[in-house]
Amino acid sequence: MVLHVQRDYSDGAEGLAKAIRKADPNYDPKKDRDLRVDDCPDCPHTPGGDANCCVQWTLWSVMLLGLRFLIPDIFYGARWIVMKAMGSIKTRASQELAVLKAELAALKQNKPAAS
Repeated sequence: MVLHVQRDYSDGAEGLAKAIRKADPNYDPKKDRDLRVDDCPDCPHTPGGDANCCVQWTLWSVMLLGLRFLIPDIFYGARWIVMKAMGSIKTRASQELAVLKAELAALKQNKPAAS
């Protein structure tokens, strides 16, 4: 369905806008965006607010990209620390086990264990 046909531009932008508004009965002029107003509501209202908004998004993007590259390093670093700790625990446990085995063997022979 064609809402509006305009074969020339003789009545200008106002004529086109008027025809489009007539074609849509649900048209609400309050919903029209004013492109001169800053669209970044989170940015402080300073001159060059759009530039500040772009800078903020760029900084967030760079930080997330950097974090993406650091996550594997953090993972493998944590894994290395855990493996070192587990190795230390295993060594101590092996030593304690050897001492307990010696005590058990001494008890079986009814001899005092050497510390």
